[in-house]
Amino acid sequence: MPKLSKRLIPYVLLASFAVGELYAIIFSDETRWPFSSVPMFAQIKPRPTWTEYRPVAVTPKGEVNLVEAGALDYKVQRVLMAGYEKSIKKGNLERRTQLERDIAAIVENTTRTAGMTEVSGVRIYESTWELASLRAGQPSRTDKIAFEETK
Repeated sequence: MPKLSKRLIPYVLLASFAVGELYAIIFSDETRWPFSSVPMFAQIKPRPTWTEYRPVAVTPKGEVNLVEAGALDYKVQRVLMAGYEKSIKKGNLERRTQLERDIAAIVENTTRTAGMTEVSGVRIYESTWELASLRAGQPSRTDKIAFEETK
């Protein structure tokens, strides 16, 4: 094999690769890396959050935390709210509605036995904590009413 043809092999391979890439860029619907607006190795990371649900009794004086008032045991509240959260995540509206009725009945019964006679309703708050801001020393909590029933 002559010396000239040995020198041409790398150039021919490089040229065929370049022609193939150019063909793919021109005739393909894909956006190729050098022309893409998305940086290479980019990924979307959602902000880590922690959500909890907590029931409160509504009185003329304001809201009463049921655990702090002694009307509801913490473990019972956690079990009820875990079932409530599960029904929300699964999108089971029937189960969620049934749980809301059950929770309202439990709150009514427990507040009556705890001596809280002026309870006019129940609210379930959805509290969402942004964990990134919590690590930074600035806790960020968002509360919204997930359910409300008043008499």
